[in-house]
Amino acid sequence: MRNTKEIINTAISNTHFVLSKNKDTRNISKYMKYLFFFYFIASAILYIYQSIMRINGLYQSELYYSIYRIMLISFYIVIPCLYYYLVKRNKMNLSDKNFLYSFMIIPILLSFNSLVFILIYYFDSIIMYYMHLMIPLEVIIMIAAFLLIYNFTKRKAFLIPIIFLLIYFACVVYVRITMETAVELTDYFLFIVKMNDCFVWFEGFNIIPIISLLYCWLLLRSAKDVD
Repeated sequence: MRNTKEIINTAISNTHFVLSKNKDTRNISKYMKYLFFFYFIASAILYIYQSIMRINGLYQSELYYSIYRIMLISFYIVIPCLYYYLVKRNKMNLSDKNFLYSFMIIPILLSFNSLVFILIYYFDSIIMYYMHLMIPLEVIIMIAAFLLIYNFTKRKAFLIPIIFLLIYFACVVYVRITMETAVELTDYFLFIVKMNDCFVWFEGFNIIPIISLLYCWLLLRSAKDVD
């Protein structure tokens, strides 16, 4: 009886979704919130660990990197698995569930991007090293995330961050190319180095994905589209 009732409720929800012009996005926002907190907590723990090791004079030691690699692998394997588990176990209409399953490619790619550092260490790949060095992959991944959400909700507000992400992407690539091709030490080059340090810090702690997921969560919290 209970299963029959759940099937009926799900069917009603699916029908309402198809007939309704505006989509209720609160259910999707819940999973953006989960991802935001997953990555925020992981980055916060890594930052605290790095700070503690720096204070104790162990930063960039073999011990530091050994523990750091274990933490990195643990966090970024658990996050996509936890996301999949939460989507699978919760009841929702078919359209929401299909979207969230397709959106799973985003945490998988973000985890891969975060683990490239480990892959470079173990496989000693020059090509992988330069790709990771020159291209901010997390920006491309988040552009894909915004396009997926826009395609689902049709809300133009999800296209606006793409402009800023493209500008950020261009700045990172320009800084990296300038550093690789510089032939002399100038004040401008030192400025470029400082800019690159900021970008490296952003990449190391997933700042761009965290900000992007926060934006998605807050925007999707509204019950209906208004565009």
